[in-house]
Amino acid sequence: MTVVAALRDALSQPNADASEAQVHLIVAKQLRELTQGTDVRSTGYFNHSWAPDLVISSRDRAERGVFLRFNVRDATFADDLRYLSEGGPVFLDLKAANPFEVEPDDRSDFNLDQALATDQEKAVLVTEAPAIDQFESHISKDRDVRRASQEVIVGGQGLVDEDAVDTIADSWQAARSAVSAGDAQAVRTALDAFERYLSRVSAIDVEASLRGDWIASGRTAEDFPGSEDWRINDRAPWEIAKLVISLVDREQSVDPTRWREVAEAVSMSRLGHELFQIGEHRTGGGVNDLACAGVPLWTAQYAYVPPLASDSMSRFDWSFGGYSLAVDLITRQAYFTDIANKWNRVPRPGALPDARARLETLTDAHVAGVGLITPEENVQHQLRPQASMSLAQRLEQFLGHDGDPAWRAARLTSVEMRVPGSATMAYIDFGRSVVRVDAPIPLRTFVLLCARYVAGLEQTEIEELESALP
Repeated sequence: MTVVAALRDALSQPNADASEAQVHLIVAKQLRELTQGTDVRSTGYFNHSWAPDLVISSRDRAERGVFLRFNVRDATFADDLRYLSEGGPVFLDLKAANPFEVEPDDRSDFNLDQALATDQEKAVLVTEAPAIDQFESHISKDRDVRRASQEVIVGGQGLVDEDAVDTIADSWQAARSAVSAGDAQAVRTALDAFERYLSRVSAIDVEASLRGDWIASGRTAEDFPGSEDWRINDRAPWEIAKLVISLVDREQSVDPTRWREVAEAVSMSRLGHELFQIGEHRTGGGVNDLACAGVPLWTAQYAYVPPLASDSMSRFDWSFGGYSLAVDLITRQAYFTDIANKWNRVPRPGALPDARARLETLTDAHVAGVGLITPEENVQHQLRPQASMSLAQRLEQFLGHDGDPAWRAARLTSVEMRVPGSATMAYIDFGRSVVRVDAPIPLRTFVLLCARYVAGLEQTEIEELESALP
């Protein structure tokens, strides 16, 4: 059943409350199907003079109200444009689905196109129920058209009727084909046709997506025919994050030089945070390629290393979309950042590491202190600089088989150590699964520290990880 037919049935229901609720359900469902990662909720109002019927929410855009109307081409709609345009709402015309449609008495010369053109900076989108059906028709033939409908719904502007939908779908497909062929002029022509229906932010998003295709096909980002001069070093972290998603999602492999350009243009912490804000999760593949380029360049000061429910099969794969950029350490997942309060609200681990099982990690001279908890006491044990024995040797008399039963049940609560190869101190809090260092350290060093001292990996696993890190 088409959207128009479904809405007509809903509007025909004799019970007004049930009819309005059903209309909201139909419209919300269709808007979700035309987008990805958006939430569409009803406000409880229907065809209200100033309150929207629905609200569209997405991670990286401001909320957008959706007003249902029954004739946007009538002169009375001029008041809606005058008083409700702030915030760039969507006006959805249900006239084609109205079973009780009556021709309006007003025969004025109101011109909707002209009315929208006079106030373009407010990015108001006016569309009609048949246009939604038209989008669905194009998507059924080419699912990638949903990438275009997504931008129109969350950031479109102007009048998007059935003819406009055809233009949008055709120009999107033409742009993709031209990108594959490396035809810059054809790309620009197609984008000009499409972007007349987009706000500036949405146009940038569309170009960022296609720029990823362009780069993946072996061309430079600077040669992409964007609407503005584009240099990756000049772009905001959120723009680079969107480019990264596009590159990771490409079927073709990306030249390592391109990944290095990304890694040089943005810090690991900022990039990981922006990818978390977007909420698009990716693991392995292109993410590993990005990490391969970034590990030699990036630093971090804080890590969150929570235990996994079970040992991972995707050992040492990198991922993003969670709290930050992360690496799989078999028994734990390690997230890295420079944001001091990033881990304030993360879940606490269910159990602390067994101190006896971790004695081997305490044997080297870098470890200066530990915190322990037993059934009877909390203990902090610190080595003095002139100590002649390792911390493990000092503790073994308590944790060994002949020690006190309470000590044999001891758990690690913290470790204080010097970062290998530096004078920087690291502080591991097992109660929060958080690691803090006094100053940012190379990401490679941080990964290995977390693997050995937090995840407690065996030496053969550490060597495998070292070979996987640039």
